[in-house]
Amino acid sequence: MTSKRIVMNTLCIILLVSLFGPAASSSVASSGPSELEDIASEIASLKERNDRLNARLDDRSDRRWLAGDRKAEIRTLVHDVLADTERRINRLGAPLGGGYSDAHGFHLRTADDTFKLNIHGMVQTRWIFNRSTSGQQYTNTQAVVDNVTGSDSPLGPENGSGFQIRRAKVTFRGHVVDPSWRYKLETNFRSNGSAVFQDAYIVKEFEDGFSIRVGQFKEAWLREQMVSDRRQLAVERSVINGFFGQGRSVGVEGRYRNDTFDITVGATNGMRTTLQSAPTFTNFSDAPTEWSFCGRFQYILAGAWKDFRNLNASIDSSTSVMVGVAGMSQKYGERSNTDSLFGFDPNQIFLGTSLGTLDGSMVSGLTADVSIKHRDLTFFAAIAWQQISTRTQGSGPFVVGTVPFEVPRINPWGFVVQGGWAATGEIELFARYSCLDADMDDLAAPPALALPLAYGSSVSSVITLGVNWFLSDKVKLTVDTGLNLDSSFAGITGGRLRGAGWVPTSSSDQWNLRAQLQLQF
Repeated sequence: MTSKRIVMNTLCIILLVSLFGPAASSSVASSGPSELEDIASEIASLKERNDRLNARLDDRSDRRWLAGDRKAEIRTLVHDVLADTERRINRLGAPLGGGYSDAHGFHLRTADDTFKLNIHGMVQTRWIFNRSTSGQQYTNTQAVVDNVTGSDSPLGPENGSGFQIRRAKVTFRGHVVDPSWRYKLETNFRSNGSAVFQDAYIVKEFEDGFSIRVGQFKEAWLREQMVSDRRQLAVERSVINGFFGQGRSVGVEGRYRNDTFDITVGATNGMRTTLQSAPTFTNFSDAPTEWSFCGRFQYILAGAWKDFRNLNASIDSSTSVMVGVAGMSQKYGERSNTDSLFGFDPNQIFLGTSLGTLDGSMVSGLTADVSIKHRDLTFFAAIAWQQISTRTQGSGPFVVGTVPFEVPRINPWGFVVQGGWAATGEIELFARYSCLDADMDDLAAPPALALPLAYGSSVSSVITLGVNWFLSDKVKLTVDTGLNLDSSFAGITGGRLRGAGWVPTSSSDQWNLRAQLQLQF
């Protein structure tokens, strides 16, 4: 609008000059001085006005240029600030959210779900009373010596009682990158206060139910062992698990699962057997086996996988039925040892007599189980069998060098049957019967070694009765009592027995009373 006005004023001035200029020249003589002065004054006024308008126009043009320049500078500054903020956010990582829930415990999680960490914990504190006529310090080694000599040598008092921290665990689990990359780290604090990791593995999940797990984990063998410590029916697992239980090992495992069945196969450094304790924390240079494989198949007849996470009963639960079978086989190599052969240390029986490695020994086995839940009831039964071929080398006072020999092939087997009834939402009554025949009544060795490897009696027959009181979903009090009707816990190490509230024995009627308070967080 301003530009148009300036143009119009300029045209007016030109027009006036063109009109009045000739007239003024021709009529100078006739016109008076006052009229000429008026015209000149009007022209000067118009010029002055035009100059002011031009000055204002130039000033506004400069201002518009300055405003545009400022806008460009501001845009650049804002862009730089946003870029710096993004760099700082990327350096810090994605925003985290956290909290606590009953299902996931303490948890941290990024907004984009590229990272998740759940923290769980559990403490099991027990009071144990045990009565054994063989004595509280009796050992499996002494049981073998008593069998050979025909004597009865009790060690320690018959009664033992006291408290123990059976388990104190902290577990870290979650995923990284995306939910298909899962991990678990579980630390257990031992009775001496030291902390050791139990589970330490990585899982990669693929499409259509396939997954691979690598690290240290429980192998897919006995179901009773595979169920978590905090989800057992009684204070401790059965003596069947004490003998055949796989423990943990380092290796790789492949798995396929859908809504109905599950197939798992694995290769590891070897599972725990009665020949040697669990090969945890092993590597390529000290693995006791040349090879070790196991596989398990589970099929759901009714229910869903979540129904079988524990062995407990619950009020008005739906009907759930699952069956499972598994097999294992492993061959020991030159890095094995005989420190816990058949549950005792044969090198301590007679001075001057010792055994070497288990090179060439083999253990193979089968197991089958069924799990049922219906309304207020739960039922679990399992049977296990192994064939053990033992080869070793021994030295003694009557031989030169070492003598290779084989212990006769043995076929230990056993079964467990247990059931529970949820009387109320907080009270559960349960009973269990387990029977183990370790097949170690008569284990021969070369006469030159003078090394007996026999328990005399190798049958265990244990009845357990008890009650669970669920004070909340995180706190459980369990009280039970057990009675061994036979005179042996053959093939189970003293450490595993004492962890379950039992002691080695050569006499029948050992019994115990156990009370455990379990807290989870």
